[in-house]
Amino acid sequence: MHLLPIDIIIIAAYLFLTIIIGFLGSRHASKGIDEFFLAGRRVNWFFAGTSMVATTFAADTPLWVTGAVAKNGIAGNWLWWNLAIGHIMAAVIFAPLWRRSRVITDAELIELRYGPKHRPATVLRSVKAFYFSLVFNIITMGWVILAMKKIIMAICGADETMAAIVLITLVLFAMLYSIMGGLVSVIATDLVQFLLGLLGSLIMAFYALKAVGGLNNLAPALKTHYANSAEILSFFPTSDSSWMPLSALFIYLGIQWWCQKGSDGGGYFVQRMGASRDGAAASKATFWFSIAHYAIRPWPWILVALCALIIFPIADFPDLDREATYPMLIMTLLPAGFKGLVICSLLAAFMSTIDTHLNWGTSYLVRDIYQRFFRPKASDKELVRVSRLALLIMTILAVILALSMESIQSGWEIFFQLGAGWGAAMIMRWLFWRTNAESELAAMIVATITTIFFYIADKLAFLILPFHYKLFITAMLSTIASVAAIYIWKVKADAPHLVNFYRLVNPPGFWQPIAAKVTEKQPKAPSLGLLLLLTIAGAAAIYALLFGVGKLLFGEYILGSILLVVGLILVAITWHELNKNYRQVEPNSGEIK
Repeated sequence: MHLLPIDIIIIAAYLFLTIIIGFLGSRHASKGIDEFFLAGRRVNWFFAGTSMVATTFAADTPLWVTGAVAKNGIAGNWLWWNLAIGHIMAAVIFAPLWRRSRVITDAELIELRYGPKHRPATVLRSVKAFYFSLVFNIITMGWVILAMKKIIMAICGADETMAAIVLITLVLFAMLYSIMGGLVSVIATDLVQFLLGLLGSLIMAFYALKAVGGLNNLAPALKTHYANSAEILSFFPTSDSSWMPLSALFIYLGIQWWCQKGSDGGGYFVQRMGASRDGAAASKATFWFSIAHYAIRPWPWILVALCALIIFPIADFPDLDREATYPMLIMTLLPAGFKGLVICSLLAAFMSTIDTHLNWGTSYLVRDIYQRFFRPKASDKELVRVSRLALLIMTILAVILALSMESIQSGWEIFFQLGAGWGAAMIMRWLFWRTNAESELAAMIVATITTIFFYIADKLAFLILPFHYKLFITAMLSTIASVAAIYIWKVKADAPHLVNFYRLVNPPGFWQPIAAKVTEKQPKAPSLGLLLLLTIAGAAAIYALLFGVGKLLFGEYILGSILLVVGLILVAITWHELNKNYRQVEPNSGEIK
C-alpha cells in the first residue's frame, strides 16, 4: 500500500459522506416507486444533467482515453465523440417527450405507445426489460467492476484477494446508499462524484504537464520521441489512417449515432429525463450533459494521455500496458493529499456508475416484470420493499460475474452490434404514427441474426470484415426490416391508444390523422423542421467548443477563440429555443408552465 494517512482519511471521508446522503434520502425514497426511481419527478435540470455526466464517467474512462490516444492519437476519441450528435438530438427532440409520457422505464413506453392489449407490444416490453436489467445491465456492471479491480491493483500494489475485498467494500457502499435513498441519493452523490472527478482530472493534468515541462513543451517533447507526432496531435484521422479509414469515420458520423438502441435517449438517460421537473428541464438537462461530457471533460484526460507518451515512451517501454500508465502516473507524480484526492475521484466515478446501474436496472424488474405481470395492484410500500430486495440481488449477481471472469471485452463488440439496428424504429415511434411494435421486434430480430452470422463467420474465418462494416450492414438490414414491418402490419388511425398517446405526449412529426381526432386544445408542438435545425445547431456548438478548447491548449489562439465564440453563441441560441419551445402543458396538468 503506497498511500499515506492523509490519503486514506480523504477516501474514508468520502465513503462516510455517501452513507450520510443515503440516510438523508431514505424518508423520501420510502414513499413509493416514483420517489425511489424518479425522485418524485421534481429534479431541476442542473442536477439531472450532472447525474448523467457522473454516470457516464466510469473509473476506467480515463484509462481507456489514455490507451486510445497512445494507439491512435487524439483522433482516437472519435469512437465516442460521434455520439454527441445523438445526445443533442435526444435533448432537442425526445427529452420532453419522455418527461410528458410519465413512464418510469423506457420499456414501459412500449405498451403506452403500441397499446397494452397488443400482444407484440407486451412481448417486446418484457423482452426489453429482461435484456436491459439482467443481461446488458449486469454485464455492464461486471465490466466496470473488473476494470476497477485492475485499477486498485495498479494503484495499491494489492494482490487479487485484497483487490476483491476493496471492490466488494466499494460496491456495498454504493448499494447501501442506493437502497436507502433511491434516486434522490444517487443524484446527490452524483453531484459530489462529478465535482470530484473533474477536480481529480484537472489535478492529474496539472502535474503531468509539469513533469514534461509545461503545456508549451508538450508538442516539442512529443516530436523528439515520435516521428508521427503531428498525426498524434491531429483532431481527425488522416486519409490513409489504418485504424480509422474515411469509410469508418463516415459510418460513425453518419450512421452510428442514430442506429443505436439509445438513439432517442434510452436507459438511465430516460430515468433522469423522467425525474426532471418538466419537459423544458428534461431537455436542458440532456443539453447540459452533452456540453459537460463532450466539450468540458475530455481535455484533461487527453493531456494526461499525451504526457504519458512522453514520460513512458513506447520505444523504451514497448510492452507496457498503455492504459495502466494513468494509475502509474497517479502514484509517481502526485504528492500526498492530492494522491488521495485523485484516487477518491476514481472511486467516486466507479460508484456513480454502479449506483445508477443498480437503481436503473432494478426499475425494470419491479415496474416491467413484477408489477406488470405478477402484482399490478401492489401498494407503494410493497413495491419499495421489492425494489430494495431486487437491488440487493442485482448487486450480488454483478459482483459474482465480475470476480469470476478475466475479460468480457470481446463481448462488447457483439452487444454494440446487437443494438445497431434498433435506432431507426425507436426514433420513428415518436415521429410517425404508423410505427408499430412489430417494427421494433423486426429490427431486434434482424440485428440479432446478423450479429450471430458475423460472429460465426469470424470464428470459422470465412467472412472477416472490419467492425465498422459489420455495423453498417447490421444497421441497414435492421432499418429495412423495421420500415417493411410498418407497412406489412398496418395500424388503424382510429386506434384509441394512438389518440391517448398523442394527447399525453404531444409529439412532433407526422401525426396529422391522429391530431385531428384530439378534441381538446393542445399546445402547438415545435415543428420537426425547427427541431432538426436546433439539433444541427446544438451539435455544431458542442464540436465548436470541443475543438475551440483544444486549439487554445495547443497555441492556436485565433482559431480557438473564434470556435469558442461561435460555440457559445450556438449554445445560447439552442438553450433559448429549448426553454421557449418546451414550456407547455405537462401531462395530467391543466396549466401552461
